[in-house]
Amino acid sequence: APRGFARPVTAEGLKSLRIAVTRGTTAEATLQSRFVGAEIVGFVTQSEANHALVDGRVELVLADSLAMWRFLKSDPGRGFAAVGGPLYVDQGIGVAVRKDEDTLRQKLNLAIARLRLDGTYQRINAKYFPFSIY
Repeated sequence: APRGFARPVTAEGLKSLRIAVTRGTTAEATLQSRFVGAEIVGFVTQSEANHALVDGRVELVLADSLAMWRFLKSDPGRGFAAVGGPLYVDQGIGVAVRKDEDTLRQKLNLAIARLRLDGTYQRINAKYFPFSIY
């Protein structure tokens, strides 16, 4: 949102606002289900959605935090800020392994769990991002 955006990030707070999303994403599905009163403006690419914000054609953009972090660090994104905090929408991110590779899947899950428990994940993440990407 533009810096200084003061409305609460709730269905009522965003009612009647134009919010840009990339079509076919979890962001679009989240707007449709949680923010019924907002006007959803769909774009083919994230870049198009960001440009709509910069040009003033929409008041907000809803997208993945990593994508928006890059935009906010860019020259066109300097007049904007993240608002409201994260919206957790799914757990559909993962590493694909063959169906018959159950042992490999278990080893990967264990390795990730160990990295998170011993603090390695947090140290690596903090080196590159001001928020958790997990």
